[in-house]
Amino acid sequence: MPVFSSNSFLMPKIRRFVVRLPKNFTARRNYVISNPLGRPAEYGELIRSLARSYDDKSIVASPPDRFETWFSQEVEYRVEYWDELVLPECKANAANSILYVVAIYDPYFEEPWLVACPQKFSGKTLSNFYHDRWPIEQLPLAAKHMVGADRQFVFAPESCQRLPELALL
Repeated sequence: MPVFSSNSFLMPKIRRFVVRLPKNFTARRNYVISNPLGRPAEYGELIRSLARSYDDKSIVASPPDRFETWFSQEVEYRVEYWDELVLPECKANAANSILYVVAIYDPYFEEPWLVACPQKFSGKTLSNFYHDRWPIEQLPLAAKHMVGADRQFVFAPESCQRLPELALL
């Protein structure tokens, strides 16, 4: 059964996926730093992949675990990695919900792509995986507008299944 909340839209039963994350995505380390005083910590350090501001206060990004750069058609791409993270509501040492978060800085875009994957890949591979999604998503996206499936509010289980089927048809 998938668990959904404000930050968690990932299904734990899916083993292979590449998902684009929102700019304000946060995660936690999968380990805790031991503190001899007080109650033992249950959650890891909070990680923010991208810097942002809130109420005119700037929130700095967490330093990445590693960097990578590569060139493709004379364009330099820069990648920052955060390894072995879990969703914010998960406690540390959660073996089945580990994520690798990657920020891909593409010079053609103003903001970096924030991508998550449950396996450790290079930035170039993840970028190629993400680009391979675009042709697949185009058909359902166009069908939603042609059939009018983009603004339909259905709640019955059968209707929830039939509307996407109609849009794909």
